[in-house]
Amino acid sequence: MKYIKQKSTGKIIFRNSVLEYNTIKNARFENLNIPESDMEVVEENISVDEWNKKTFDQESWTVKRRAEYPIIGDQLDMLWHALDDGTLDKTSTFYTSLKATKDKYPKT
Repeated sequence: MKYIKQKSTGKIIFRNSVLEYNTIKNARFENLNIPESDMEVVEENISVDEWNKKTFDQESWTVKRRAEYPIIGDQLDMLWHALDDGTLDKTSTFYTSLKATKDKYPKT
């Protein structure tokens, strides 16, 4: 897999999986305000899972939280059960499941 990353941050800034001829000139068109001297072409033999982890790891805390939170229907169900059972406090499944995600991906 071939991609282009920013040297100073290590962040992947450009990838085109269909075309195998990624160049810094192509990336400059897609990613403004990054000097050419701060880019490098990287070629790695990695699996799709490894690629997904690599790109997920560079995402912001908001993207990571959104991906990990239970779907809204499940959150509402947990909230309803906590209210119905009289357990809407910091020990409820509703609270602990959301808190676990917040703790895993703190605001930075």
